[in-house]
Amino acid sequence: MRIALVAGASSGIGRAIAVELCRNYAETFDELWLLARRLPGLEETAKLCGTDRIKLVEADIRSSESLEKVSSLLNDGEKSISCLVLSAGTGFYGDFKDSDKKLAEDVIDLNCRANAAVLGEFLPYCGKYAKIINIASAAAFSPQPGFAVYAASKAFVFSFSRAVSKELKKDGITVTAVCPGPCDTEFLKKARDGKELPAYKQKSVTTPENVARKALKAAAKGKAVCIPTFSMKAAYAAGKILPAGFVMNFLYKGNRN
Repeated sequence: MRIALVAGASSGIGRAIAVELCRNYAETFDELWLLARRLPGLEETAKLCGTDRIKLVEADIRSSESLEKVSSLLNDGEKSISCLVLSAGTGFYGDFKDSDKKLAEDVIDLNCRANAAVLGEFLPYCGKYAKIINIASAAAFSPQPGFAVYAASKAFVFSFSRAVSKELKKDGITVTAVCPGPCDTEFLKKARDGKELPAYKQKSVTTPENVARKALKAAAKGKAVCIPTFSMKAAYAAGKILPAGFVMNFLYKGNRN
């Protein structure tokens, strides 16, 4: 049985990818597993998917016990993962010195340690030609004062995904690092504590549905990196050309507003 497994499927980009999988890639899996801590969110995602080929898995990817629980389900019979999506993540705006240190530790734990733990736990179940989609962020392209911990954690996801992609090429497994910019999700509202984005950033806001479409198309083509919007492609190029200090000054102004 071919399993498409979406971690972080209770909202946002993870939910949008689950829906897009069902609408346009249903032939690539026999069963879709939706994994997250919040069961009500998973149930809402399942309704939007419009298929009965769904298994809801209430689990916290930060917990080794939860990951072992999912592994035991994968071990039960002949199952292989055809598509693995890692979409769980968290973050916050604000200067590091003024931030809640426990919150900063939680960001690193979920975005870095748990991300690697999930991939390490489920990689043995990935069949040949499996597609892995890891949601990084355009924030990974440069250090971001005022968004420092999140940007650094996503830089880890971006670098980690690129390296593992190279390692797995010989096995026929692809890893696509997806790097959206601001996205109209619950995460963005929570990270900014309800504050509106600066006007120049509002113009670059995309939707989870757009990210999902672009991410799955890129994964289908075996691309190592997916930058879903033109504005973030331009930001990536600018970060390669412009002095780091100039870029950080510009970003800091936006992150403080």
